[in-house]
Amino acid sequence: MKWLQQNWLYLLAFTLPFERIPSYDLVIDGHSVTLKVSFILAIIIITGALLQLAKTKRITLSTPDKWLIGYGLVMVASVGSAFSRGRSIQVIIVTAMILALAVIIENSAQRFSLSKLFRVLIWTAVVSGVFGFYQFFGDSFNLSTRWTGLRDIYTKSVFGFPRIQSFALEPLFYASFLIVPLMLLLAHLYTGRVRRYNYLILWFLVTLLALTLSRGGIYAAIGGLGVVVMLLIRHGSWKRFVLIIGIGFIAALTSLALIANFSTTKNGHQGVSNYVSHATTVTSSAGSADSDRTLNKALAIQAFKSSPLLGVGIGNFGYYAQRHDPRYVNKPQVVVNNEYLEVLAETGLLGLLTLGGFIVSLTLRTYRAWPKLSRESQVWVAALSAALVGSAIQFYAVSTLYLIQVWFVVGLLLSLTQTSSAKAAHPLPLKKA
Repeated sequence: MKWLQQNWLYLLAFTLPFERIPSYDLVIDGHSVTLKVSFILAIIIITGALLQLAKTKRITLSTPDKWLIGYGLVMVASVGSAFSRGRSIQVIIVTAMILALAVIIENSAQRFSLSKLFRVLIWTAVVSGVFGFYQFFGDSFNLSTRWTGLRDIYTKSVFGFPRIQSFALEPLFYASFLIVPLMLLLAHLYTGRVRRYNYLILWFLVTLLALTLSRGGIYAAIGGLGVVVMLLIRHGSWKRFVLIIGIGFIAALTSLALIANFSTTKNGHQGVSNYVSHATTVTSSAGSADSDRTLNKALAIQAFKSSPLLGVGIGNFGYYAQRHDPRYVNKPQVVVNNEYLEVLAETGLLGLLTLGGFIVSLTLRTYRAWPKLSRESQVWVAALSAALVGSAIQFYAVSTLYLIQVWFVVGLLLSLTQTSSAKAAHPLPLKKA
């Protein structure tokens, strides 16, 4: 137990990509709940924090925390208009757990070493990436999905080449995890605070990200790099920036070369063409594999208009779609694939306003703390901010607010921007490149 108390943050960071493998689907009241390693660990961490709170009877909430509580209250209030209150309660429990975990990280991360956390996140990405490459080559050589762990919709039968998802539920979620270590690596490479072999790891991670064929993840990485450069321009080097861009370009060529050589299409160039077409298409065309996204967005706007204040109930968009479109009669688990529209549809204006208040307060807190932070802490804050900007970009294509890696980053950022402890923030004692 003492070991867990001293290392739970590192262990949580290591479990972030293990979303589907290993996991267990538990059916409660007709609804499927996936038990993940990170969620089980989160329950243990939260339980320990509650026991500690019972002893001290002291809790300090920041302004962003209060906005999150406000959103929690809106979720509870939305249950009144839900089609399935059981589903709403499940979503509320999971979301509340993840938000509570962010607050715990906010108040506990100062006693952990950022240097060690950096290494854990980077090498976790490498380990999960090795499995991702195994999926790519395994599927290319006709290994069964029982051996590769790929879902059928991500095998080579769709685009002519496999989309890697590693241990995650789908490529987009794996890309969401990769953004976190990738932004940390970019920030430290740009400022010259890590060893040279990390450039090789950068090539590896960017190649992985490209092979997910997650448009949200690719755009998130580009947007995140922009944030890193903007915030750290005084500490960075244009020579290192050019080197980073060059490595990114080589990684992109590597992924395209792999696709061209292992594509099942008659002409390898067709596989590359399929990749480029999907990666650069922002809107879904009629008849495409993800054309339902357009329909779902229209239904989400319709749901919002039907109940603009509190929405149709948290976790209940699928039930609304089931009742208002014959194509979804037997599909109650439909999602919008756009978090902003799903928040509006399920929790209305009050849900969007409370989450918006949280984002504004977090931004202001970061801005005010920035001048008081050490250079090492600024590098971390820039990387974490870039990761959150990347998540904001990805939320245009995903409808899961309780992604644990997003709130892991939120908790770290809240911890580092506590002005009273900014000077005590652990530096990252690595030799310069």
